Amino acid sequence: MNKIIEIEDLTVSFGNFDALKNVTCSISADPGIIGLIGPNGAGKTTLIHAILGQHKASQGEIKLANQALAYCPDTPEFPAYLTATEVLQQSCALNEKAEDLQQIEATLEKVGLSEYPNKKVGGYSRGMKQRLGIAVALLLDPILIFLDEPTSALDPIGRIEILQLITKVSQEKTVVVSSHLLADIENIADRLLVLNHGELIFQGTLYQFIESSQMDEFAELEIKSEQVKQEVMDILQVNDIEFYPEITGKLMIKSEYTEKLLQIFPDIGQTISTYRATSNSLEMAFERAITGGEQ
Repeated sequence: MNKIIEIEDLTVSFGNFDALKNVTCSISADPGIIGLIGPNGAGKTTLIHAILGQHKASQGEIKLANQALAYCPDTPEFPAYLTATEVLQQSCALNEKAEDLQQIEATLEKVGLSEYPNKKVGGYSRGMKQRLGIAVALLLDPILIFLDEPTSALDPIGRIEILQLITKVSQEKTVVVSSHLLADIENIADRLLVLNHGELIFQGTLYQFIESSQMDEFAELEIKSEQVKQEVMDILQVNDIEFYPEITGKLMIKSEYTEKLLQIFPDIGQTISTYRATSNSLEMAFERAITGGEQ
């Protein structure tokens, strides 16, 4: 596939702080979804802005194909007094693009706003504004679209709907999605760019990233109460069973300890409400990559 973007040894500095350090990567004209992930402050938005020419490179270069690129921020904002149709008409004018009402209607249909073409944007929900932002991007017929945190602050239903829309768009376009919601990225992306402290630490497929983490197999324990959970943790520690508390409140143990666990808790159902094996996930691989494998 032809490369849309080629980045070589890119460094972007703000004063003495290097937001990006010697980043080298490329993006090809291949329909699909690229997940751009990294901890807060890793340089995800800086990389997007550098590609779009909003940040100047301190070192290195960015080569762009002669193709249209589009960008939708995490919180797209439009004049509240305009309708969706008027927003797209305004976008055509600003980009010196001939206004085509038929294309505008088709674009609103594609993003699921065909029922609200004349509704004032001030009355739009957060999810509807996100759809309209994507519509503005699509109207330019870009070869690649950047979406920065497209599902942030959306309710669960809104998140699902936007993810479905992104998947639909990616059948024809290359879509780069920057997000801290790793479950969303795992559900929709086929490729990844992973940043940490301004450095690119991985470029490849989602499958390659998860497999390259070389993680042990784990089992997930859900304890019936916080009091019992502390007792279980104490018992596991005494019996030299490694465990890792999750933010969700569950405990993760290596699957190799399953038999020992059953010996310690013969009536396991009285103590542990859920016990199940888990497959390696993007979140687990990401944590291992960022921490260097340390728990």
